Amino acid sequence: MIIEAGFVGLLLLAWKKGKQRGDGKLSVEEETMFREAFENIRIDKKDPERAPRLFRKLADGFDKYGHPIHAKLLRTRADYLERTPEKKAEHEAIIRRAMQSINVEAIEQVASGFEKMTATGIARDLRKHAQEVRDGKFTKESQTPQEASN
Repeated sequence: MIIEAGFVGLLLLAWKKGKQRGDGKLSVEEETMFREAFENIRIDKKDPERAPRLFRKLADGFDKYGHPIHAKLLRTRADYLERTPEKKAEHEAIIRRAMQSINVEAIEQVASGFEKMTATGIARDLRKHAQEVRDGKFTKESQTPQEASN
C-alpha cells in the first residue's frame, strides 16, 4: 500500500511538471515512472490483484495526461499479470520448449510474442538463448537427457 501511494504520488508530481510544459511528450519524471513501474511492480502473493490494479491506475493517469500509447502498454501489462492459471501453464510450456530449442527463428518469434505481451524479461532471456544458439554455446548435444525429452 505504501509503495502504491508512493508511485501514484511521484506520478502526480511528474504529470504536474509535464502538464506545465504542454508539449505532450513524456517528461523525464514520467519516463522514469513508466520504466520503474515495469521494473519494480510485481505480483504480491498476499494481494495478487495489487500489481494489475496499480498498472491500471497508472494507465488511467497516462491517458489523462495525453500519453495513450504508454497507457495501452500499462494496461497490456495488467492483462498479462491477470492471466488464468491455464494460460500461465500454457505460457510456461512455450517458454520451456523455446529455451530447449535450437531453432533461432522460432525462439525469436516466441520472444517477440512475449514482448508484445509486455513480458520483456522473458523476451530478453529468450533472445539471450537465441544468441547462445547462434554462437554455438547451446546445442542439442549440450542438453541433459531429461531436457531433451521435454
